[in-house]
Amino acid sequence: MSKKNKTLSKLIKLKENRKIQIELEVKKAADSVEEEQNKLDELEGNYENSVGNFTERQADSVLNAGNMSVYYDFFSRINRRIKDQEKECSRSQDNLEKSKDRLVDAHKEKKAVEMLNDKQIRKELRERSVSEQKETDYFSLIRRIK
Repeated sequence: MSKKNKTLSKLIKLKENRKIQIELEVKKAADSVEEEQNKLDELEGNYENSVGNFTERQADSVLNAGNMSVYYDFFSRINRRIKDQEKECSRSQDNLEKSKDRLVDAHKEKKAVEMLNDKQIRKELRERSVSEQKETDYFSLIRRIK
C-alpha cells in the first residue's frame, strides 16, 4: 500500500467518523422534533378540553362575568403558549433539516474520497501490471537472444 493509499484510507476513516457523528445529531434532532410536537399536541388538547368545558358551563348558564374573564385570560395565555410551541416546533424541524443536509454532504464527501482511493488503487495495479509485463518481456527477450 502506497503512502497515498494510506493517507486516503485515514481520510476515509475520518469522513466515516464525521458521518457517524452527524447521524447521531440527526437522531437527536428527530427526537427533539418529536418531543416538541408532543408538547404542542398536549397544549392543543388542553385548549380543546378547556373550550369544551367553557362551552358546557356557558350553555348551563353557570358562568358569571368574573368566571368568563378568568376563562378568557386562560384561553389567551394558552393560545400564546401554543403559538410559542409552534415556533419551537418549527425551529426544531429546521434544525433537523439542516442536520439531514449536513449528513448528505458528509456522505457525498466520504463517497468522493472512496472513489479517489479506488481510482488510485486501480492506477497502482495498472502500473504494477505494466511493470511486470515489461520485466517478463525483458526476460523472455534475453532468453531468446541466448
